[in-house]
Amino acid sequence: MKRESPANIPLLIENFGAGPVALRGSDFNFDFEAGIEASLIHDNPNLPAPLEARYFWIDDCTDSHSIGGLTNARVNTTPQGAAISTLNFANYTSQLQSFELHFRKQISSDLTVLAGFRYISFDEDLDILLDGFDRYWWGIENDVFGFQVGAEKVLYDNCCGFRIEGTAKVGIYGNDASVASQVQLVEPQPISEGNGMDHTAFVGELGLFGTHDMSCCWSVRAGYQVIWLDGVLVAANQVPATDNNALTIDFDYADAFFHGALIQLERRW
Repeated sequence: MKRESPANIPLLIENFGAGPVALRGSDFNFDFEAGIEASLIHDNPNLPAPLEARYFWIDDCTDSHSIGGLTNARVNTTPQGAAISTLNFANYTSQLQSFELHFRKQISSDLTVLAGFRYISFDEDLDILLDGFDRYWWGIENDVFGFQVGAEKVLYDNCCGFRIEGTAKVGIYGNDASVASQVQLVEPQPISEGNGMDHTAFVGELGLFGTHDMSCCWSVRAGYQVIWLDGVLVAANQVPATDNNALTIDFDYADAFFHGALIQLERRW
């Protein structure tokens, strides 16, 4: 799975901040990263419906840029930083984890509905080193949790053990977000931290999968899924919202988009 590039936010601007833009948030192009997903479905007659627990984690999505020969470039904080000539590195890291606990109710032979709890951890870091000693850093944490609903639909069944299935999940959540930043201009400055107000977030997930039954107990499943988070803090968006002296921190909520392939081995008891 990979995280799509952040928004087209100017991060480093040449000519004392007058232009052109040397680095934007959209310049970070993350590669696909491996992750893990595990789920367990328990069907107990004492429960109102089968209960599913699902967890997935995506390894750090990272990208880095370095630029030499800049002309009096400034970091696009408010106010802008001191003029520099070299971007030694700008390292961007993004990580996503999710845990779900929901009931599954099969209402027809080809349709199952879901309802339950979901927690998502979405964290980012942006670390910038300029002229070998000026350093800017932002650390973002989003703890998103709440109630979700969804459905799984069999779109095609050849009646010989192969099926094509579609899934959809949506939820309106609360986001307990926080951001920390630090500016080191020759001498290290204290880290400035802030806790975001309770903020409403939206999470949507779509998937399309093919399943093949290898036996009465074993199946293999492969497909593609996308996840959209809205109302979350994103590291790139915090650059223009941060005081250059790291004395105050504002909050700029945005969205993030992940997508990628998935392969699973399923065992039934």
